[in-house]
Amino acid sequence: MHFSIAFLLSVLPCILAQYGNPPSSPTKSSGAASSSTGTATPGVHTVEAGNGNFAYSPSSITAAVGETIEFHFFPPLHSVAQGDFATPCTPSANGTGFFSGDITTSSGENTNVFTIKINDTNPIFFYCVIPTHCQAGMSGVINPPMDGSMTLAQYQLAAGKVANSVAPANVQGGVLGPVKAATTSGSTPSPSSKSAGVPTGGGVQWVMFALTGAVAIVVGGLLL
Repeated sequence: MHFSIAFLLSVLPCILAQYGNPPSSPTKSSGAASSSTGTATPGVHTVEAGNGNFAYSPSSITAAVGETIEFHFFPPLHSVAQGDFATPCTPSANGTGFFSGDITTSSGENTNVFTIKINDTNPIFFYCVIPTHCQAGMSGVINPPMDGSMTLAQYQLAAGKVANSVAPANVQGGVLGPVKAATTSGSTPSPSSKSAGVPTGGGVQWVMFALTGAVAIVVGGLLL
């Protein structure tokens, strides 16, 4: 009789280990992606001005009403001004087009960007007012016509024949200031932070196993 009770107490830890509370799944906390110069901000388009050449990149942008476009400037001297398709390298005839002014950059990317807001989906042609830049192909278009009636290639071909570029009289139509958007070239996610992945329930289960085993040994010894 004493032997049977001792035997049952000795196997009790094994039963608890087999059918006790199952270990919970490992818990992990995922890190949020950070955007320094990587992840694109929804509704914001980034255009590089003169990054190693006389060009805007991209030179053709499709933007919806309410979205914004940021012009990022590179050395040594560039600008962006709104013009008309019919008169390349010349400001908009109505005088309401945007103009960043001349942006001088000594090295790298300028800390300021020129931001404009899209108010309609009409085609908007733009160019650099610095002498010879527009003639060399530094121009672009926002929301080009889908029917091909006015293309950037046609604008640039005509611009090459213009003797001199004309700059607007005033800086207007946008905001010059620190960058708000991230570039569209890629993303730089921060490493995800993870716990060690240790089951949270396993520690309690094995503590109970050890205590039950100790009690079984003591009680079994007394009965024997």
